[in-house]
Amino acid sequence: MGLKFSLLQMYLIGALGLLLIACFWSYRTFSNIETQNQKILHEVMPVSLAASRLYPLMLEQEISVRSFLVYEKKEDLEQYRMANYQLHDNVNVIKKLGVEHQLMQEIVYEEALPLIEESERFQERQLYDFQSGQQEKSFERRLDGVKILGEFKEVDQRIHDHIQKIIDNAGNRSEDAKILAVRMRNVVITIVVLLILAFLHTIQVEKNRRKWMYQSEHDGLTGLKNRRVFDRELKELLQIARLKRQKISLILLDVDHFKKYNDKYGHVAGDRCLKEIAKVLRLIGDKYGIVTRYGGEEFAIILKENIIHSLDIAEQIRMHVYALAIEHQKNPPFYNVSVSLGIVTLIPDETETPASVIEYADQALYQSKIYGRNQVSIFNFKDKNKKEIVGTKAPI
Repeated sequence: MGLKFSLLQMYLIGALGLLLIACFWSYRTFSNIETQNQKILHEVMPVSLAASRLYPLMLEQEISVRSFLVYEKKEDLEQYRMANYQLHDNVNVIKKLGVEHQLMQEIVYEEALPLIEESERFQERQLYDFQSGQQEKSFERRLDGVKILGEFKEVDQRIHDHIQKIIDNAGNRSEDAKILAVRMRNVVITIVVLLILAFLHTIQVEKNRRKWMYQSEHDGLTGLKNRRVFDRELKELLQIARLKRQKISLILLDVDHFKKYNDKYGHVAGDRCLKEIAKVLRLIGDKYGIVTRYGGEEFAIILKENIIHSLDIAEQIRMHVYALAIEHQKNPPFYNVSVSLGIVTLIPDETETPASVIEYADQALYQSKIYGRNQVSIFNFKDKNKKEIVGTKAPI
């Protein structure tokens, strides 16, 4: 895959190129006064670099806590603590080096620190609620921290604006034109460094965003789309099918006696079994619709675009899973891993909801189980007021 930059990154590259040219010109013109340049650089750069890290570190805290609430990974919690430590460390740098600048102190103490502390209290509260068993409460409030970030971004901009004023004032303290030239070159160098840091940071942020988006929509074990995607897609596709008067099909499948499989062969073997079944579902189902892990040993396939051969698709899945020949002594009379499937196909009207469609497919799945498992059952509609399962595909 070729390297692809965002529009913001293209602007940064363009600005960086122009600034590098200006930097080279400044070096050629004012190389004889490098000592004064280093003095200003020494005064401004640490504050600039520390200020540039405040917002990214707050964003890293937000992402780490949200990721922890979803995946409960210890690494996310450690990443949050590390970002929090680095955030306070950079604030201390700004307070120490900006002591001569009253406006900088006011921005840091009166605006930046209160928002940082508010964000910290929010994140700690989120973690407390989650770890004390109030997961639903913490998950519902997961996006509230974004408002704090938005307010802090404005403060962050004022900090950077004030840093620029510090650089400007440094040149104005001297009537010597050469000192003014040094200030100009120093500003250019500073901005170049900040642009490089910003560019590198946008790459990392984008990488983290894509990773987080992938993880938020995919099952960690099987790699299939997760229940969150299933709920969203079923709702949207049901609405589309209703508007276009098209058929939509849902297949629910369950691994037969999977608890017994785990009890006999262990959870590691159970995980391998689910991965192998997921490969079959992806191989067959991806061509026709959206394959998801519904939960535990249950999977769901939403067949879209007016698919009319849902029974054939379900039967292919059943046979391919059975053909894996994964031993399962607790699944008589087959003694191999098998799946039971339930199908519903309908043109939805205004009364049909995602919950009702799931219920129809679940009833068909239950029919497959009570009639011996390793088979496919279809939920059909005889008339508008009478709905029942009218057929079962015979097993191997």
